[in-house]
Amino acid sequence: MNSVFCNSIFKNSCLPIRCLDRMDTGVHVVDAKGYSIYYNEAAEKVDGLKKDQILGKSMYTMVEEGVFSRSVALEVIRLNSEMRITQRVNQRYVLATGIPVREGQDLTAVIVYVRDIESIIKLQEQVKEIQAANREMAEDLLKYRAEYLEGDLIVAKSPQMTKMVELADQIANVDTTIFLDGETGVGKTKFAKAIHDRSSRQKGPFVKVDCSAIPETLIESELFGYEGGSFTGALKGGKVGLVMEANGGTLFLDEVGDLPLASQVKILTLLQEKTIQPIGSVKRETVNIRVISATNKDLEQMIEDGTFREDLYYRLKVIPLRIPPLRERRLDIVPLIQLFVKRINNYYNRQVEMTPEAISVLLDYSWPGNVRELENVIERLVVTCGEARLCARDVREALSRRGALISHHESFKDKVEAYEMDLIKALYAQSDSIKAMAQLGKINESTLRKKIERFNLDIDFTKKT
Repeated sequence: MNSVFCNSIFKNSCLPIRCLDRMDTGVHVVDAKGYSIYYNEAAEKVDGLKKDQILGKSMYTMVEEGVFSRSVALEVIRLNSEMRITQRVNQRYVLATGIPVREGQDLTAVIVYVRDIESIIKLQEQVKEIQAANREMAEDLLKYRAEYLEGDLIVAKSPQMTKMVELADQIANVDTTIFLDGETGVGKTKFAKAIHDRSSRQKGPFVKVDCSAIPETLIESELFGYEGGSFTGALKGGKVGLVMEANGGTLFLDEVGDLPLASQVKILTLLQEKTIQPIGSVKRETVNIRVISATNKDLEQMIEDGTFREDLYYRLKVIPLRIPPLRERRLDIVPLIQLFVKRINNYYNRQVEMTPEAISVLLDYSWPGNVRELENVIERLVVTCGEARLCARDVREALSRRGALISHHESFKDKVEAYEMDLIKALYAQSDSIKAMAQLGKINESTLRKKIERFNLDIDFTKKT
């Protein structure tokens, strides 16, 4: 009788019962009253039960007797909708998906697909291992490329940068916290690494933490590590945090203004006591590190807004260093151009030269993205150049989408407006909304909207998706 009823369920389906018998996925069919009417061999293997233990039995009784901790089929019958739950069957955890079968509006049966959670976890672990290997390969390639293209050289021909480099040399061996302030792209990471390399910790690790790139829910586990089994998804053997990885060396907290308040408290404790407490641990661990931090945000304004701790601010800013933007140290532009052209030529096996006229155009540009933008422009010019020499026209075309160039024939007002447009476009490139642009540029949102309208700028975030 059950077989006849089960066959009737699939009479209009392209999936007959004999196909279900051969499936690797466990299939369990329950009628509208909660009685089991079909159970394939795959379900036997997943649940650890035999057909004679379940066929013809009420799922209500099976739950009461503790064979099933709960039943997705009964949940589907109760709610008359598809469900997916984790249930314990015969002391095993399985992932069960229940799908209602209806005739008109009436529920006639429930088809349950069951999968072994352990096999799913193993598959997920394999995927994670592959993803981790891919990430490691990508990071190695990026690291090699960065080292090859940039090296450790800090160009300092201008008085402003010369003074900064001399000061960095003086404080390198003074084992205290350093705060690097500067716009995006000025080279804060390079400066932090240079300080580390000139210090007594140069043989120790240099660990960079991009506080803006780590989700708030993961920041503490990434920074301080955790004990095995301390939370769902934790590695069995636990994990060493980035702070402990920097032990004996330097910890560089980039974009420290993006740290959530809860993590700021722990960073303050780290600076004051030189100890950390991994998640799930009952003891504190001592670490020997030097902390260098950096941000392009206005931390003093954040303190007033209640989003950054004042006591942490003063602990981080024992020795503040402001790295000037490229527009304030134009004597460094030509040496930087020469450095980037040489290294990018070597990397791509090119022999491209830049004419004095082309360099002159680059000198007249405002560089809102600073050294990083200059490097990106040079790389694109060298790679896409069809000739052996880059001329002024090539540079103008490359910069045409990056903002108006400064002309020596322009008025002061024109130059200011051109610079404002450069800044707005740079904010647009780094943001996903007008509000985000205003926050990043530290400008009133309504003022920003008026400037965009006055300059007739094409600011359309739908084009970026």
